[in-house]
Amino acid sequence: MVAYAPLGAPDRGWRKNEDPIPLENPLILEMAKKHNKSPAQVILRWLIQRDIIVIPKSATPSRIEENAKVFDFFLNVF
Repeated sequence: MVAYAPLGAPDRGWRKNEDPIPLENPLILEMAKKHNKSPAQVILRWLIQRDIIVIPKSATPSRIEENAKVFDFFLNVF
C-alpha cells in the first residue's frame, strides 16, 4: 500500500471547507507535542509503522528534511 498524499494535500483544488485537515487534528497535535515532533512527522511515522509506503510532497527544503526524520521515535497507539 502507498500513501501518495499522506499529509492531506491541503492545497488540492477540490477540498471543501468542512473537510478535516490532518495536520490540525487535536490528537495528532497532542502526539506531536509529546514526542517533540511536527504533526507531519507523527502522521508519517504512524503510516510507516503500519508498513505503508509514504510519499509526502513538499517544495520546501526544510520540510523535506524534516519529513525524513521519522525513525528516531515510536508511536504506541494501536
